[in-house]
Amino acid sequence: MNSCERCWWLRSRCYCCVADRLRNAGCAAAASLNLPQPVTDLSAIRTGNQVSLLWTMPKKNTDKLVMKSDVTVRVCRQEVWAMRGCGNGDDGSGATGSYSETLPALLSTGPPRVLKYFVELKNRNGRSAGLSNAVETLAGGPPNLCWIHR
Repeated sequence: MNSCERCWWLRSRCYCCVADRLRNAGCAAAASLNLPQPVTDLSAIRTGNQVSLLWTMPKKNTDKLVMKSDVTVRVCRQEVWAMRGCGNGDDGSGATGSYSETLPALLSTGPPRVLKYFVELKNRNGRSAGLSNAVETLAGGPPNLCWIHR
């Protein structure tokens, strides 16, 4: 019994029959877009007015193949509802990525509020598989600590 007969015998649609014919006809596999896998371990540390981000660059692309070229890194900062690009760079696969920025005066003073950071990795054609995990830190000045002694 060939695979096509087996499909009909199982009362399923004969997709495997079509697949067998395509495979035997020598159809080539689809080309890889070579999209880097999104970063999954982004972390942030704020010290004074300085925010430092750390992450691990993926070694493989979304097709689970080893990355063949360097990728462009785009770091994004989200303030309330506005997303702003912070910077770009190039990193190799498997390396530890990092980014540091000094917060502007508007973000390093005032009441505490949440800042979110993301990292986006782009291939040489400028295409991305999406943003990394979000990491949060606080903007604004240091909190006022009032100790009341009675």
